[in-house]
Amino acid sequence: AEVFTPDSQILEINSKSGLYPLYMAYSIYRVRRNAVNEPGSDQKFSHDEQYSLWEKVLVDNIFVICKTPMAKSITKRTLLGFRDAKINAHCFEDLINTLKDRPRQFIERITRRSFWKKGDGPMKFDAVVGNPPYQIEGSNTRKAPIYHLFYDTAFNISAKVTLITPGRF
Repeated sequence: AEVFTPDSQILEINSKSGLYPLYMAYSIYRVRRNAVNEPGSDQKFSHDEQYSLWEKVLVDNIFVICKTPMAKSITKRTLLGFRDAKINAHCFEDLINTLKDRPRQFIERITRRSFWKKGDGPMKFDAVVGNPPYQIEGSNTRKAPIYHLFYDTAFNISAKVTLITPGRF
C-alpha cells in the first residue's frame, strides 16, 4: 500500500530483462485501474484505454537503469512488447565503476528530474528494486563482491529498498 500508489516513482537499479519493472508497473497499473472503477462497478476498459493507462504508468512511475544497451532493449521489449512508446530507461555501460568510484555523482545525476526529461528540480524515488551483480567478473578465482555498492547507492536514494542478494549477505 505504501509503494504501489498512483503517484509512486520506482527505480530499478540494474535491469537485465525488465522483470522487476514489469512487476512494479503492473502493480501500479492495477491500483490506477481500480481507482477508476468504483466499488461494485463492472466497467470494462477497451484495449486502447488499457494500453493508454499502461503507457501512462510506464512514463509516470517506472524508471530503469541498465548496464548494457542490450539490457535496455530487452527491458523495453518486456514492458512494451512490439509497441513503440517511451520508457524511462538509461544505460550506464560502466555502471559498476561509476558506483565504485563516483557514487555521489551517480546519485546526483539520476535524482535530477532533467536526467529523466521530467522538468527541473530533484527527483524522489519511493522505492529502489533490483538484482545487482554479486561479483566483479574476471579470470581470477577470488572475485571481489560488488553487490554492496548497489545497496549503498539504493539506500542513499530511497528508504524503501528491495534487492536480491547472495546468501552470505
